Amino acid sequence: MKFGTLVELMPGRPPWPEGREIQVYHEALDQVLLTEQLGFDYAWAVEHHFLTGYSSCSAPECFLSAVAARTSRIRLGHGVVQLSKQMNHIVRVAERAAALDILSNGRLDVGTGRGFTADEVAAFGVDPATTRPMQLHGMKNLPHIWAADQFELDDEFYKVTPHTLHPKCYQRPHPPLWMAATSPQSWELAGGFGAGVLSFGFSPPDELQGHIATYRAAIANAKTPYGVVNDQVAFATPFLCAETDQEALEAAAEGVLWWVECALAYVGQWSQTEAKGYEFYKALGKDFVPMPDLTEEEAAGLSPQAQTVKKGVKAGIFCVGSPETCAKLVQRYVDFDVDQMILVAQLGYLSNDVIKNSMRLFADEVMPRFSDASQPVQTSAAALH
Repeated sequence: MKFGTLVELMPGRPPWPEGREIQVYHEALDQVLLTEQLGFDYAWAVEHHFLTGYSSCSAPECFLSAVAARTSRIRLGHGVVQLSKQMNHIVRVAERAAALDILSNGRLDVGTGRGFTADEVAAFGVDPATTRPMQLHGMKNLPHIWAADQFELDDEFYKVTPHTLHPKCYQRPHPPLWMAATSPQSWELAGGFGAGVLSFGFSPPDELQGHIATYRAAIANAKTPYGVVNDQVAFATPFLCAETDQEALEAAAEGVLWWVECALAYVGQWSQTEAKGYEFYKALGKDFVPMPDLTEEEAAGLSPQAQTVKKGVKAGIFCVGSPETCAKLVQRYVDFDVDQMILVAQLGYLSNDVIKNSMRLFADEVMPRFSDASQPVQTSAAALH
C-alpha cells in the first residue's frame, strides 16, 4: 500500500478571518513537506474554481511547483486537471505538465477529470454534454503531444497545425496518467487508457471490488501509444488520526461535516439542471453512501457531530480514529486490492499543529504495518536521468 495526501486548500465555512486563504496555502505547503519526511509516497492537489470555503486550489500547478522546489522524493499528483477546452486548452495542459515534470526531476503524475460541479462548468461556458468527450479526447491525445516529434490536432474540439511541444517531459515518453472515477463507466474507460484510477468515495465500499475487477480486466488489455501503463487504484478519504477514537472524531467533526455538506451540495447542483452526461450524479440523490446506525455503546460519549463522522468510519469511507481504527480501515482497502490511500487531511479549520501531529502518528504507527520495501515508489514512466 502506498500513501498520499490531497489538498483542497480548504478555508472552511465562511465568513473567514482576514488572511485565511493565505494561511491555508502556507500551512498546506508545510504539511506536504512534512509528508515527504514521514515517508508518504504522493502529494496530490485538486483543481477547482469558485467553490467558496471548499477549495481555493484554482491553480494547482503553482502549488505543486512550490512543492517540487522544496522536495526531492515524493511524487506530485494533479488530482485532477479539468480537460474542458474552455477551462484548460490541451496544449497548455501539456506545456505546464512538462515544465512541472522537469522542475520535479520526473516526479509528476497527471490525473484528468471532466468537471465536478455544475457551477464550475457553467462559469467557463462549457456544455456539460461535452465534458466527457473532451476528457476522453485529452486522455487519447496528451501522450502524443508530450512524446511525438510533432503533433497535430484536427477534430471537433481543436485545430492545431503541426507543432513540437517545448519543453519535453523529464519522464520519457510521458508522465503516468490517472483518471478520476465517479461513475461505474469511468473504471473501464480508465483501464482502457492504461491509466490509474482516482476514486473519491461516491459509492459504497462493498461495490468497490466490482469496480476494481472491471478496471483490472480493462487495463490488462490496454492499448497505450507508448507502452506506459499505470496499473494503480487510489482511494481518497477524509482523515484524522489521534491517540483515541473519541479525540479524533471530535477534532475532525467540523471539518469532515463541512466537506460532506459541500460535496452533497455540489452533486445536488446537477439535479437542478437538464445537463446531459451527468445522469450518475443526478441519481446519487441526497447521500453518496448509506450510513449505518450506531449502537448505544458506539455512540456513547460522542457529540452528535462526532457520531455522524463515526457512522462514516463504520461505513468504511472516513479514516478517522486511533491508529488501530485507521489501520483497520486501511486493511479493508488492502483486501479490496487498492494500491494507494489518499488522505484528505487539510479539512476546514483544523489547526496546522493538529493536522501535522495526526500525520506523524499515522506515519509512526499505521504506515509501517503496510510497508513493502520490495515495491518501487515510482510508477511505470521512466525518468531520463
